[in-house]
Amino acid sequence: MLYGASIFFALNGTKAKFKCRRYEITQDTVITYDGIFSCKQRVNNMKGMVGMELDESTIGKMFHYGTITLKFLGGAEVNIINIDNPEMYIPKITEIVNKGSTTL
Repeated sequence: MLYGASIFFALNGTKAKFKCRRYEITQDTVITYDGIFSCKQRVNNMKGMVGMELDESTIGKMFHYGTITLKFLGGAEVNIINIDNPEMYIPKITEIVNKGSTTL
């Protein structure tokens, strides 16, 4: 039993090392990199962005984390999941769309 638990925790720790989740937001595109053992890249055109939505649970509000959803024409969405202080990123994303580019 103890041996099985140690393998579970070893695999769980190993999986965390290989987790890939990154977002690059520029004036023209939103690039999402996501995956566990490989990293998939998804590109959305910022010109089709129609809005943003902030989702914070009660616990998320207490610990200052949440998810920002970028909404695009045609119903596509990009979820920037479980980030610290999501309220501060909404003005930054708006500024990026209006002016220049940066990486989150």
